[in-house]
Parts: sequence; C-alpha cells; structure tokens
Amino acid sequence: MALTLEQELALLALLNDKKTTLSELPAATELGSDDLMLTRQGIIDKSITGDTLKRYVMPPEASLTVSGIVRLNSAVDSRDETTSATPKAVKEAYDLAKGSLVKSANLSDLTDRLEARKNLGLSDIPSLCYPVGAPIPWPSDIIPEGYAAMVGQAFDKALYPQLAKAYPSGVIPDMRGWTIKGKPESGRDVLSYEMDGNKAHTHTASISNTDLGSKATSAFDYGTKTTSSFDYGTKTTNSAGAHTHASQASIGFGRDAYVNIAANGDNNSRNYSVTIPSAGAHTHTVGIGAHTHTVGIGSHSHSIALGSHLHNISINESGNIEVTIRNISFNYIVKLS
Repeated sequence: MALTLEQELALLALLNDKKTTLSELPAATELGSDDLMLTRQGIIDKSITGDTLKRYVMPPEASLTVSGIVRLNSAVDSRDETTSATPKAVKEAYDLAKGSLVKSANLSDLTDRLEARKNLGLSDIPSLCYPVGAPIPWPSDIIPEGYAAMVGQAFDKALYPQLAKAYPSGVIPDMRGWTIKGKPESGRDVLSYEMDGNKAHTHTASISNTDLGSKATSAFDYGTKTTSSFDYGTKTTNSAGAHTHASQASIGFGRDAYVNIAANGDNNSRNYSVTIPSAGAHTHTVGIGAHTHTVGIGSHSHSIALGSHLHNISINESGNIEVTIRNISFNYIVKLS
C-alpha cells in the first residue's frame, strides 16, 4: 500500500506526539505491521528536508536536561557537556592521569628529579639564593655547568646580559687570594682593590739599667815560669874616654922647702901650668854568657769593672709575606646568565 507524503507525515506525527503507539497503528490506520515497517523505512529513505527529518524522525541531541542522541568526542581537553568521550579519549586521559603526580607523594614520585628541576628553572639551588654576578664559594676545582671560576677573565656581554649588569666592564674580577670586604663609608669605589697592610701603630721598648758591679775571675797559680835560654856571647865596650886636667904648682925655698901644687894660685906663689897626659884609653870585656831568667807569676786573680751601661737591640723580621687571617681555601664562582 502506497501512502502519500501527507499520510506518511501524519503517521509520524501520531508516533512522535505519542497519540498512538506503533502497535496501535494497524487498528488506527487499517495497516498491517509489515506495511507499517515498510512505510517507516520508506519515509526515512525519501528525500525530505532536514528540518522535517529532524522534527518527525531524528531524536533531539542529548543535553544535561534532555535525552537524545549523544555525539562522540575524542578530545581530552574539551569542556563540552553535550558530547561523550570515545575510548580513545578515555585512554589518553588515563595515560595522562597515570603519569601525573600524586599530591600526597610530595613530589617523591618524580621519575627524573634533575630534569624536573631544570624544566622548572630550579636546576641549581644557588641560583635562587645568589643573584647573577654574586661570588659564590665553591669547594671544588670542578666548576659546575652554567658557572665560571672568577679568575679575571673577560666574558661576552651579549651572551650573558644579566652578568653584564653586574660587571659592565665585561671582565669577571679575579678572586684568587682575595677576600670580600664591605664597602667602607670613606667613599671607596665598588670592585676596587685594596692591598694588604697593618694598621698604623707604634712600639715602645726599654732595657733595664743594671749595675753588674765588679766581678772577680777565678784564682789560679801559674807557678814559676822559665824563659828560654840564649847565649849572647862576649860583648866589648867602646874605647872612648880620653881627657885632660888643668892644675897649678908652687915651689918654696929654705930649710922647709916644699913643692905645692895647688889647684889655684895666689900672689905668694908662682903659677905653673901642668898638663896631665891623656893616655889611658881602654876597653872592658863583659861576659854575658848563656843564661835564663825566672818569672814568678804566682796565684792571683783579676777584677773586671762592668759598671752601669746600655745595650742596642736588633729586632729580627718574622711573619708571612702578606697579612693573613685563619682561613680555608675555596674557589669563587659566578652564575653565567
């Protein structure tokens, strides 16, 4: 039995409006069940407008409040509430959940903690504590990646702009053998060097003035000592010594005649000059002979007067080649950024 389009639409209206059920149609339309199924299929197969099909044939789309056809969706990041997730979307969501962190684990379930810290910008804890450019004491000669030892070298300011802000000259200070000192109020420039030195001071020194008095050496008897023996032979004196003498003589006459030689004449005598010959020059022989002398030294002592006096003092040099304090050696490193 062929139905017109109007009849078919009327049948659909009865069904959609629930004024009758499919089992009641045969009695209502005098159609058999088979005819009704063919009629329904024919209606679906016919070219009718989308609006008509949606109104009389297609169920409504499901929503939170209306039952109907649910569309599938494989997206795992959608916030749509009118579609349903496909198994593919469910698996992706499961895999994401499986690989996610468990809050109660407090990050202990990380598979690669170093990589995670790097991805979070936490690859080095000092980078959080020290700004770029700050010297960092490092207890090793192996410099960590991303850092440089502070040995006075130049760096690329374009490659490390943050470091260039700290050191506009483009040169990292040489920290070998140097310590860091807070900038004084005297107006000294930042990053300026100060050589080692002692604070200006004076010394006082004195030596006590002590009278050591007179000291006596120890007594010792050196006994009698004998000089060496030497024969000086026989020595002769010289023959000089010839000389004359002046004298006067007086002659008397008579029974008591006499001859008087006086050293000086007078008026009653006659003066005569008498010369005594000079003969008689002679020498003497002195025999010295070999002999020795003895010297008696005897037991004796000597006294030494020291008296009150002063001494000069020379102070010897001591200490290191530079002023130091007790210290431990570290390398200074700086973050490259």
